[in-house]
Amino acid sequence: LLFNYSACAVGGVYPLFFIIVIFYQKSIPNFVEFKTKNIPVRWGILDDMWSTLDGENSREVMHDRKLVDFKADPKQFPNGLKAAISEVKEKYGLKIGIWHPITGYWYGFDLDGKTAKKHSKHITQNNYGKYILKPTAEDFFAYHNSLYAYLKNAGAEFVKVDNQSSIFLHYRNMGTVGEMADNIHTGIEGAV
Repeated sequence: LLFNYSACAVGGVYPLFFIIVIFYQKSIPNFVEFKTKNIPVRWGILDDMWSTLDGENSREVMHDRKLVDFKADPKQFPNGLKAAISEVKEKYGLKIGIWHPITGYWYGFDLDGKTAKKHSKHITQNNYGKYILKPTAEDFFAYHNSLYAYLKNAGAEFVKVDNQSSIFLHYRNMGTVGEMADNIHTGIEGAV
């Protein structure tokens, strides 16, 4: 494994090398090695735990954490997300994408956090006590339009939207799965 938690995959008709990055600062030596050894890694995704979350960054508890702010964690990105993405693009030639789940974060939004306060009218509480986006195209669009504007400004070129297969679990008793999936995808795709 690379970077404590990462993957390197090859796929498609043409070789496509792809790397997943969790801890940015710990990843720099690997980027240097790839470049030095002419390993053609071309795409990268900043996966899980890049944003500002409640608690400490740890894979052991990540599914119990809430989103405080979708802006990058200042501990991991002291110069900001834009500077980190620029460095990876300029020095190592990677196109960078960003991961995020449909629920804000694995355990939803922290209501005391900056993002939940800004988007409070788009958030609801589900049957499990998680604060997540309301399952309407309008609410998903409003939130993701703001998120994607931030990511695009930071230099991200694509997103990976996770947790889509859990719509029934997160949105139980809020509508039919098909109806909610259509609303969620319409909102997200409209914001891209």
